[in-house]
Amino acid sequence: AASAEAFISRPQWQGASHETTALTRQSARQQALLRDLCDRHGNGLLPRLIARLHELVASINDMRQLAETLEQDTGSAVGGRASGLGLSQVEAARGRLIHRVEITDGQIDRYQIVAPTEWNFHPRGLLPHALGGQCAADKDTLFKQTQLLVNAIDPCVDYRIQIH
Repeated sequence: AASAEAFISRPQWQGASHETTALTRQSARQQALLRDLCDRHGNGLLPRLIARLHELVASINDMRQLAETLEQDTGSAVGGRASGLGLSQVEAARGRLIHRVEITDGQIDRYQIVAPTEWNFHPRGLLPHALGGQCAADKDTLFKQTQLLVNAIDPCVDYRIQIH
């Protein structure tokens, strides 16, 4: 749509920016430990790190099961000069990742990506809300708390913290 670029840079669904992290995935699976941690501590650093650890353990088990069922994949080739539209969503380590590609006569006309960073660092999204509740005795402590929170939300993004 004409609004695609705006959505890609600042995605919203049903008028709101949504979080897409290990915490949201694990909370959706009704993990009792995470519900308890969020009830006690909010959705800050501790529940986020526990959710990520839980996913790491689950991923190891998933990889082990997949390795046991591997088959030889010969792949496939698309003949001729294909045209079409492809859309894919996957739950990546950082959150939901969306790829969209348009191909005409075997050539990519348009390739678009909505990365988890765009959801989680949306100006009205998760990070601004989480930072709004931060308090610390001094600027150094506040800096370190903020750094830990940003890295827990998305360890793959470059950022700069300024405290005024």
